[in-house]
Amino acid sequence: MVPNIISGTILNIGLPGATFSSLTGGGTIQTFNNASVTSPRSVTLTGGSGSAVFSGVLADNTKGLSLTMNSSGTLTQILSGVNTYTGKTTVQAGNLQVQGSLAAGSAVTISGGTLSGTGTVGNVTMSSGTLAPGAKIGIINTGNNVFTGGNFSASLFSSSTYSQDNVTGTVDLGSNTALNVTIDPAYTPASGATFTLISNDATDAVKGTFSGLAEGAAITVGSNKFTISYVGGTGNDVVLSLVSKTGSVTALSSNANPSNYGSSVTFTATVTAASGSGIPTGTASFFAGATLLGSGTLNGSGVATFSTSSLAGSAGTSITATYNGDPSYSTSTSSAVSQVVNKGASVAAVTSGTNPTVFGQSVTFTATVFGGGARPTGSVSFYAGATLLGSSALSGFRAVFSTSTLTVAANSITANYGGDANYNTTISPILTQTVNKANTTTASLASSLNPALLGQSVTFTATVAAVSPGAGIPSGTVTFFNGASTLGTGALNGAGVASFATTSLPSGISSITASYGGDGNFNTSGPSSALSQVVNAPPTFTSASTTTFQTGLAGSFQFTASGYPTAMTFSTSGTLPGGVTLTSAGLLAGTPSAGTGGTYNFTVTASNGISPNATQAFALVVNQAPAFTSA
Repeated sequence: MVPNIISGTILNIGLPGATFSSLTGGGTIQTFNNASVTSPRSVTLTGGSGSAVFSGVLADNTKGLSLTMNSSGTLTQILSGVNTYTGKTTVQAGNLQVQGSLAAGSAVTISGGTLSGTGTVGNVTMSSGTLAPGAKIGIINTGNNVFTGGNFSASLFSSSTYSQDNVTGTVDLGSNTALNVTIDPAYTPASGATFTLISNDATDAVKGTFSGLAEGAAITVGSNKFTISYVGGTGNDVVLSLVSKTGSVTALSSNANPSNYGSSVTFTATVTAASGSGIPTGTASFFAGATLLGSGTLNGSGVATFSTSSLAGSAGTSITATYNGDPSYSTSTSSAVSQVVNKGASVAAVTSGTNPTVFGQSVTFTATVFGGGARPTGSVSFYAGATLLGSSALSGFRAVFSTSTLTVAANSITANYGGDANYNTTISPILTQTVNKANTTTASLASSLNPALLGQSVTFTATVAAVSPGAGIPSGTVTFFNGASTLGTGALNGAGVASFATTSLPSGISSITASYGGDGNFNTSGPSSALSQVVNAPPTFTSASTTTFQTGLAGSFQFTASGYPTAMTFSTSGTLPGGVTLTSAGLLAGTPSAGTGGTYNFTVTASNGISPNATQAFALVVNQAPAFTSA
């Protein structure tokens, strides 16, 4: 429970008392008025962590009130008001920080926790735990101090800002109380500095000493040495006095100057006493300009070393070493050493994502660049022999570049790293990237006129294309065939198209194919799928123009004609002898009747659907068979 006692309100505490986690607010907490009860009531605080501020008043009323600080953890309870209770105050655990005041009659017993603050309390008895004046720093006002154990904790932040116990009464330190002193790392006490840790009023002497620290004993805090006096100040104060330090001299050297970037350089700082024969101890810090590189511990000869491989390339980096002092010797800084860091060596290698490839196929090259220190930066240029292919920036030791422009050859690929502020340029070993000819396909064979008439000009067109993963447009020539016979050739244009025109195709159906002859980058291909080219021709008689029959005897004659289509229809105009007919298939046949001898002239027409029809003047001679004239 954390009661928030609002200002102007009163919380009465009855028997046997009350236990809270902590106190907040600005009201009043007092004992409940009960005439039949004479024993005091207690407020106990048991919170585990954090801090709480109570600005109100803890009061007796008509019965005594006591306060016990017994945190279950690290609770800081701040009392910033004027408290008037007269019962005892016990600090068992946690931190009771008094920023206001406790009544002079409320004795404080420290038996495990911490009493701190810049307020005023009564007599303080400590057997264990800690008395820590201030809130890290500041003055706490106390009555009599009687210590039989525990810790007195003081912090030094400047010559006027530190922890102090201002005692109105007597001081008895006993012999088992430890003194713990800390100093702000940013504070370097000046020579002759003194710090009154316990200011004792009047003239009563300080009894006892801190554990292990007799009058005049030395105490070391960080790199500072103090002596302690229990008769300091006005004669009865506990005072720390800084022991004046002997000066020091720091000399700095480098084991490699100049050095190469990425290589290790060891700096050696040798610290000696400015006077006398002692050997300083402690540490030395090494700087590049204002940047701390690191530190080293002085050995028994006063020598500290520090090695680094992280110095940037430079014509001269200012390196200094600062001795950080110890309780006996003051700090000192060396003269600067101008450390020259030349560019370091780098190593490059190049690999191919696909090898071999074909002409027009994209290939990705990866260059890897390493150095002896930080990652190289900058860019890498990729070459095929002496020809620059392109460049790419390094990212995480690698640069990547893709190209599809390599020629058909065994290409010598190198990766040229251009260097940066820390690394020199470098060229990778040669990678042989083999680029073979790309395969092709001869497709899209087309005719400008199909069907055509005999003697007409027909143009054939063939398109040649690269087969993936190859790419590009083939060059060279395409040969056109009619069956196994070569018709002619045509050159590929910029679109990969070749054409050939002819008027010499025979009538009928021709099987046309095309074959690509290849070039320096592309393989041959073909023949293409066959194109059936139809060439039509009108009829032309190929049969004789006369024949002879005999009366009474069967005869026949077959008319024939060339042309395409080859199917012919024959007809006649004129008179045929009796018994003789002409079929549409062109067969003249029959037995001439008796008495029909003579010559018959007529016209025969052949037709195949292609104009013009063919006509032929035909003479049929019919011989008269002999006839008996005797009786």
